[in-house]
Amino acid sequence: MTVKKEVYLTFDDGIQAGTEEVLSILKQTNVPATFYLIGKHLFNAYEKDRHKCMWLLNEIYQNHSIGNHSYYHGNDEYRKYYEEGICVDDTWKCLTVLQDFEKNEDELRWYLQELRDNFRANGNDIHVTRKTVKLARLPGSNSWVYSKKTGDAGSDLVSKLPGKQTGRWATKLFDIGYQVFGWDVEWEMNFDFYNEALQLKEDLYCRNGKDNPDSRLMNFDIDMYANENVLKDRLTETWEQVAGKVLKLQKDKIVLLMHDRAFRRGMAFAGKAEETEKLRALILYLKGRGIIFKTLDQY
Repeated sequence: MTVKKEVYLTFDDGIQAGTEEVLSILKQTNVPATFYLIGKHLFNAYEKDRHKCMWLLNEIYQNHSIGNHSYYHGNDEYRKYYEEGICVDDTWKCLTVLQDFEKNEDELRWYLQELRDNFRANGNDIHVTRKTVKLARLPGSNSWVYSKKTGDAGSDLVSKLPGKQTGRWATKLFDIGYQVFGWDVEWEMNFDFYNEALQLKEDLYCRNGKDNPDSRLMNFDIDMYANENVLKDRLTETWEQVAGKVLKLQKDKIVLLMHDRAFRRGMAFAGKAEETEKLRALILYLKGRGIIFKTLDQY
């Protein structure tokens, strides 16, 4: 039996380990998605391998949609982030949530301009038909503030705000032109790297004192492909469970939240399939049920 639903696949925290694998599955299954990018992860990817980073960014820009997920992701200290802002370097320079998103917007614009310049230098140009809607998602917050017809200033405003502090910033982002989306369904996963980051911060605080900011708290990078990390930040639900949640939800439009790194290679052991195969299975199953896939600029 087919169902009349639109599903919006969204992937958070790129560009990072797993982004390439996700893009490969989306290409094979011919479905679009929205990628919410984090500035510090994009910076790390660019520093590691400039060519590969720009290739991935081009794949996203040409075939999918890009959303702003902040530059620092609140340094994973969400309460402080939404109440006070965050310290971003050893000089005690602090950013508000709005400034953090504006910084990421500037960074994304810089990388995309370099992408265009590289294409033109080779006698080509970038032609994209739908990149006019500004999308944002708050770190760690399922906040929504958007127009019923995305990008249509004359349409009715829809707000779903989980808390006073996060709602305040979601509204501010909307006021400067963003459509802010949360999610309806999440493909649940472990957050081992997040817990380890909190422990690292606690250790550094104990060693240096909370009044001594340490740059390692702001932008440390992890090799997620390393053998000791292969089991971390992995899916805790089967694709069948996620499909069940999507189909049971009484909505015509469903936003599905996932994270790039959950689908990075390295989980094929003891007869189990790679996580990417689970993503492929979910997409093909939903396609078979008549689901239509769209990007959030088409919401």
